[in-house]
Amino acid sequence: MGAGPVTAASGTAAQRRTWRWAALSLLVVAVVGGVGAYLTAPRSGARMDAASTAPGGAHALVTLLRDNGVEVVVA
Repeated sequence: MGAGPVTAASGTAAQRRTWRWAALSLLVVAVVGGVGAYLTAPRSGARMDAASTAPGGAHALVTLLRDNGVEVVVA
């Protein structure tokens, strides 16, 4: 009535597969966290620098102005 006897995977093989998935998941989380931290880190620059995301920079202001159709010229 069936194709033959069914055998369960050995405990060590199943444990290795579980550990691989856990390690892969942790690696993905670490890479995503690292990329996110890099992309959101403040960028240094001079005061009111259009590319600087530091507290003294103007990156957010330039982005808001450009999003609202204002042409921003960086001299």
